[in-house]
Amino acid sequence: ENSMRPERFPVYRKLANAHSVFRIESETAFSEVQRIGGRFAVFHIKAHTYPERLRIMDMLEAADGSILPMDQAEFDVWLAKAQRPV
Repeated sequence: ENSMRPERFPVYRKLANAHSVFRIESETAFSEVQRIGGRFAVFHIKAHTYPERLRIMDMLEAADGSILPMDQAEFDVWLAKAQRPV
């Protein structure tokens, strides 16, 4: 299925190496929670260029095995860790 229908979002993905999780909000925006040592950081990315949009499409397709599907609950756990006061 290659159609990009709005009701498909958000979509949740994670890196196979367990360093980042993603909430893809649209074809042009996603949030990433990155594990950096024992800390977690949140990044909100807007895709303004074609290569950035291709990255989002690659994440959605998750075809090469480096990106895996995940559920919202797992993403929310990471997000909560990132938002905790240090």
